[in-house]
Amino acid sequence: MLLASIQGVVTPHTLRHTAITDMAETGALVRTMQDFSGHETIEMVMRYIHARHRHVDEAMDRFENERTKVEHLNPSKRESS
Repeated sequence: MLLASIQGVVTPHTLRHTAITDMAETGALVRTMQDFSGHETIEMVMRYIHARHRHVDEAMDRFENERTKVEHLNPSKRESS
C-alpha cells in the first residue's frame, strides 16, 4: 500500500502507481503497462512499478521449481556444465 493511501490522501498519481503495480503483479508486459498508462517511455513506466515482497517470493519459487524440474529431467546436461 502506498504511503499516501495510508494517510488517507488518494490522488491520480497514487491511483496510477497502484494500477501499474497491480498490472505488473499479474505478469503484464512492460509494453502493455506503457500502453495502459500512456507513458511515452518504458523507463517512465519502470519508475511506477513497485514489486511487493509476496509476489517476488512467489516468482522466485516458480523459477526455482521450474529450474529444478529441468535439472531432474536432464541430469546429464547439469553434469556437463
